[in-house]
Amino acid sequence: GNLTPSLKDDNNTGVDSLFKVGMKTEGGKTKVVVYVKDGSKLDYEKVKLEHEVTVFITDPDGLQDSIVRIIKVQDVNEAPVVKDFTKTIAENLPNNSVVGELDATDPDVLNKAFSTLTYTILENDVPFYLDSNVIKVADSDRLNYERDSVFIFHVKVSDGVNSATASVTIKLSNEGENPKII
Repeated sequence: GNLTPSLKDDNNTGVDSLFKVGMKTEGGKTKVVVYVKDGSKLDYEKVKLEHEVTVFITDPDGLQDSIVRIIKVQDVNEAPVVKDFTKTIAENLPNNSVVGELDATDPDVLNKAFSTLTYTILENDVPFYLDSNVIKVADSDRLNYERDSVFIFHVKVSDGVNSATASVTIKLSNEGENPKII
């Protein structure tokens, strides 16, 4: 006969705003299916990880039966986010001097497997290196305003699966230098 599925939120937990129920016929059999209304509302880092859903089936005479199901939200690995970096530094900074820190985050704060970030400079021959997200001077002899006043390179930030890339611009300021007798 005509069965009507429904979902009730008796405990005011919000499950009716996350899920809906319907009937689905496959291979001559009719099944009750719980659907997600809006997947963007099921962000693992922002909602309860388990939802108790009570599904009711009502026939045309008003007779009703119910079943309780637990729906678990699974985490998916989201890409990290990194901001571009621009800074002006004095020329001739000594090796290992800190230039600055890249601002990178990963939405997967509840899952360490998805949120451990690594940082890699994509270009070769850059007079800087990375100590995690900290940019440091690798070759102070190349930080000479008269030869190169700007260095532009890219840093890949990865969580092991997904990645994002930041553009890094480091400008040199011209510093007064003592004359050298040759």
